[in-house]
Amino acid sequence: MHRDWGRAGVNRAVIDKRAASDTLWSLLRNTLMPKPVETMFLYAPQGVGLFSEKLADEIRAKGNRIVLGQSITKIETSGNRITAVNTAQERIECDGFVWTGPITNINAMLGLDYSLKFLSTIFYNLEINAPSKFPFQWTYFGGDEVFSRLSTPTAFSPTMAPAGKHGLCVEVTCLEGDDRWQHPEKLTQKVIEDLVKSETIDRADQVMNVHIERVPYTYPIYTLDYLKTLNANLAALKKFDNLLLAGRSGRFWYNNMDHSIGQGLTMADKILRGEHLGLVEDADREFWNDESNDEPN
Repeated sequence: MHRDWGRAGVNRAVIDKRAASDTLWSLLRNTLMPKPVETMFLYAPQGVGLFSEKLADEIRAKGNRIVLGQSITKIETSGNRITAVNTAQERIECDGFVWTGPITNINAMLGLDYSLKFLSTIFYNLEINAPSKFPFQWTYFGGDEVFSRLSTPTAFSPTMAPAGKHGLCVEVTCLEGDDRWQHPEKLTQKVIEDLVKSETIDRADQVMNVHIERVPYTYPIYTLDYLKTLNANLAALKKFDNLLLAGRSGRFWYNNMDHSIGQGLTMADKILRGEHLGLVEDADREFWNDESNDEPN
């Protein structure tokens, strides 16, 4: 794996830069000699989905249309421009095209072939008949647990579960199409057992219900040669001067939600000021800001 995988992983785990742990020394220092850091999270009482819902309401209020439940099946081009997209239901002409889906999918529709790959994630969303034992918003696991991370919505806002109860979002990574992906229910009992073993919950019978959700393209895989491949891929896509790639999947960028929100705000501001789509730069990738000269353009 490329070093950026580890650097990005540590960077993503530390939200407050006053507790920076992007080097081995800073990680050891903050572990062995921690300094109190009070971090404030802004979180909607109804959940983070409210952010997107409010944006959608405003878009529709301005007379625009949001198309849901349709997959793009074809991208039409003319010269150096993307001119239309097709779904099974309709054809939509476009002047500009912002792509936030997996870069591998737009490659396929434009006839490009680059060896970039993603991990996928199975989310086991558990209803727990007990209050949360810990105040942590999320916890990473590096032992023999079947899961790699879990998050606790009530640690962001107590309104995310009824009084006296809480929920856990448990993440199990896989490759789309492998046995885990095809049969996620096989791991449900193991997930619960590992939650008890790790003392995250006290007893298995505290689990009232489990909701399984499979999400593809969750983690870009940073192989040793990924930067060379990604640079070549981005260069090929720059042929289309009305195309803008954005977000974790579109830029093959192992980032946090706050990075993507910041990137979106920066891009939107530039677009509103009339900058050409093909010239709008993406937000800084903080964990690549060092002496390296091989970062993506």
